[in-house]
Amino acid sequence: MYAAMMYDALKAYSGTEGGGDMREEYAVDQINPMSDPDAKNPKSKEKCIRVTDAVPLCGGKMLVSFSTGEKRLFDTKLLHGSAFEQLSDEKIFMHPVIFHGVITWNNGEIDVAPETVYQLSTSY
Repeated sequence: MYAAMMYDALKAYSGTEGGGDMREEYAVDQINPMSDPDAKNPKSKEKCIRVTDAVPLCGGKMLVSFSTGEKRLFDTKLLHGSAFEQLSDEKIFMHPVIFHGVITWNNGEIDVAPETVYQLSTSY
């Protein structure tokens, strides 16, 4: 049922209503949330990854644990944009909260996607 709904939504969005068969372009297992993403996408580890712990260190660095069991060193100074400027305040930086697998600060005003943290971090 989910695949059929997604098929209809994709068909309507792409404007192929009445023309062309999107089933050739989108296999059911590509839009089915119950399919195994690891089978077709080697980067799926990053897509499904969650932060399980984050320990602030000095200099804007953090020791981050992931749902994969890995621990990695993350430098928040690699984050750009006005949204992350507050992290230079140690009172804010030193108090991260993990919310649904995402690192947040300042009551959720600042957050970083776990995929971004993973990609910008190094093995520990």
